[in-house]
Amino acid sequence: MSIPVSLYERLEQKFGRDEALEIAKMIEDFFDEMDRKAGEIALQKKLELKDELTKELATKADLITARAELEGKIEKVRAELEGEIKNVRTELEGKIEKVRIELEARIENVRIKLESRIDRLDLKLNLLILLVVIVLTVMNPVVAELLKKWFGIH
Repeated sequence: MSIPVSLYERLEQKFGRDEALEIAKMIEDFFDEMDRKAGEIALQKKLELKDELTKELATKADLITARAELEGKIEKVRAELEGEIKNVRTELEGKIEKVRIELEARIENVRIKLESRIDRLDLKLNLLILLVVIVLTVMNPVVAELLKKWFGIH
């Protein structure tokens, strides 16, 4: 860094040309040294700040690690949920099968009861028809003659 011309002129008036050049050179050296030291201090502060920020901020590797951990946890939860869903599905299928079997048994019981009732009604109807035929036969001699002819009774 050079000193202003006005300062050099004042130094030359006060100390003379040789002395003024020497003092100006010393001042310039001083300014150069200060610039160099300021640069070193600035660089040192930059490095310190970078170190602090590096410690405080997450790095790309930190983010990758965190992502991998989260993906692992997500996969673990997904597997647990799939297992739970499978267990619930199996349990429900078992319950549904049990209800289906119970309903089939009830339907079969109702079918058996209905068949039994139908058989009894059929028997009663046959008895009634037989009774009507007997009554008609006993009460009507023409019907008796017809029945004899049909059954081949003489």
